[in-house]
Amino acid sequence: MKSLARSIRYVLPAILVLLVLVGMVMPVYAQVSSAQPAMTASGDLTYGIRLGALYNDFTGDAIRRVEDKAGFSGGVYLNYRFHRRFAIQPEVLFSTRSGKVDHTGVLLPAETVDYTFGMLDVPVLLKYYPFAGRSIEPNLFAGPMASFTLSRDLNFAQEPSGRFDPSDEYRTGTLGVTFGAGFEKHAWGRRLSFDTRYTLGLTNLFRDDHRPDFRMRGWTVTVGVGL
Repeated sequence: MKSLARSIRYVLPAILVLLVLVGMVMPVYAQVSSAQPAMTASGDLTYGIRLGALYNDFTGDAIRRVEDKAGFSGGVYLNYRFHRRFAIQPEVLFSTRSGKVDHTGVLLPAETVDYTFGMLDVPVLLKYYPFAGRSIEPNLFAGPMASFTLSRDLNFAQEPSGRFDPSDEYRTGTLGVTFGAGFEKHAWGRRLSFDTRYTLGLTNLFRDDHRPDFRMRGWTVTVGVGL
């Protein structure tokens, strides 16, 4: 509960900013005719939901073996086409990231830990459309991502000895980068998008910077539907 309360303090501003942006552009977007080509002109703005499946992994000097696990991701996005070939796309996504990690044995009371993190990811992507104006538009994208831990479940192969508080051991917020490729298509009166993205954590999950490196990474396949 303590980690959740701490996360909400950082998460709420990100959600509020996105909601304010959506609220500001909805009246303008409602005036645009549905018959207008969806992916040709600059100044086009859309929003919608994203759902995806992810394959999480851990990396760094703090581990010697990892059993990767699948998870899911879902949330909302806002896409602003400020140029015919470029767009900015902030997102707010909830994701689950899991894995069983064998640590080096010097970091935790137990060497093997089965992690499950509930994360709120806030990427801000710059998208490039090399073939703008076509019925199917491929794109490349990259950008920074802030992640906030909403829940943290640790299952030890052996019960820790002594006092062990995960809130004191692990960071609540981390930074990373996301990049990938996808394509968009206007169908059934909506903008559909599909992409594959790779996320690399840049921040050590442990609070103590003197500890060996321990970071998240993984692939995600997502589907977006404009609203």
